[in-house]
Amino acid sequence: MLAKYSIRTKITAVVAFLLVAMSLMGALNIRQMYAINSSTTDITTNWLPSIRVLGELQVVGTEAGIDECVLAALRRIHRKLTLR
Repeated sequence: MLAKYSIRTKITAVVAFLLVAMSLMGALNIRQMYAINSSTTDITTNWLPSIRVLGELQVVGTEAGIDECVLAALRRIHRKLTLR
């Protein structure tokens, strides 16, 4: 079946096939990178501010008593909400 084609034609066909396959894999990887980027943006905008507030609460909790910790945390949250 392939005996009727020259070696040059066969090699050209293999190289063309590999080029198309690598292009498709590259396109798929770019699509996956967009998904990773959207996840990273979600983490940056939604998760990190909450974690920072929790870290501040932990620092305040270790520096003051429990009652003072709650009051200080509420004041900080109130200040952050009024600054927006």
